[in-house]
Amino acid sequence: MEVLRQNNVKLLDENRILRTRLRISQQGNSDKDFDLYKTIGILTSINTKLQSQIDEQKICIQNYSEKITTLELQNKNIDRSKVEKIDKLTNELKETANDLLEIKKLYIEFNEAYQVLLNRMRCKPARIQLLEFLDNNIETSL
Repeated sequence: MEVLRQNNVKLLDENRILRTRLRISQQGNSDKDFDLYKTIGILTSINTKLQSQIDEQKICIQNYSEKITTLELQNKNIDRSKVEKIDKLTNELKETANDLLEIKKLYIEFNEAYQVLLNRMRCKPARIQLLEFLDNNIETSL
């Protein structure tokens, strides 16, 4: 793209110089004797080169435009997938937080029940009954 721009600048400079020469020769300036037809031919050649450069630049611009559009679509897809992943992780975190709250509630209930059992176990007969109860229940659950 940069090379095309540099070529355009060179061709435009040549075009300006030759147009100046053409103008001088049309005025009949004897100090600057230029061949009018040669100058017109050179100008036509330069204009043709400029037109081909413009056509090439249009094609380059179109290609870059298509690439940019493709990249924008890819970026949107990437962004969507990232958003979906973030949403999924957020939902998982919410579920985990809810699970932790439930576990905390169960722990509090267990701790209260455990304290009640400890208070009851202060007397020996209740402790023996509790141990027997636990032994029987553990054996049956296994």
